[in-house]
Amino acid sequence: RPPTMAASSAPLFRWGEANGVEYGGSLGVAEFDGIRGVAAEETLSAGTRVLAVPAPLALQVTTEQPAPKWANKELWRSSTWYVRLALRLLHEKSQGAASELAPWVEQLPKSFDTPFFWTDDELAALRYRPLQDSVEKQKKEWAAVALKVRQQGGGAAPSDEQLFWALSCVRSRAFSGPWSRGSIKASA
Repeated sequence: RPPTMAASSAPLFRWGEANGVEYGGSLGVAEFDGIRGVAAEETLSAGTRVLAVPAPLALQVTTEQPAPKWANKELWRSSTWYVRLALRLLHEKSQGAASELAPWVEQLPKSFDTPFFWTDDELAALRYRPLQDSVEKQKKEWAAVALKVRQQGGGAAPSDEQLFWALSCVRSRAFSGPWSRGSIKASA
């Protein structure tokens, strides 16, 4: 079936274009059988670069990046890349319309229904112990992260719900890899 295009995606793409994002064609946020993604609204030629985002618009962290002014230095130093990225996402979200990334942040899911958010009964209904074990491990890990954020984050610490939302965004949309100053083609 063809995707259902979201009319609300137009402001995001206009914002991107105004900020140097290059599009290989006409794109839109779409639903593919209930799963959000990006669809081309026209046929693209083979080899077309679909999207190029300037580095300043990419929400990213590096291992050598110092703690931002708004972050607790010890919490930042002791956190994994994805916790740092979740904290950065929460910071951008807290800025509202003042954030340079506000149109992008607005397009993120408002909630998640991944197994992490399922009840114990829902997980048990699967009768698949490896998945249950994996989710239990993730819940323990994220609970430990939330405790560390509450303890070291001070009065500005996000709620567990906010943190779990940000971690879900990051873990479903980000990746890690070695950083190099060259292009992907040059490193291949």
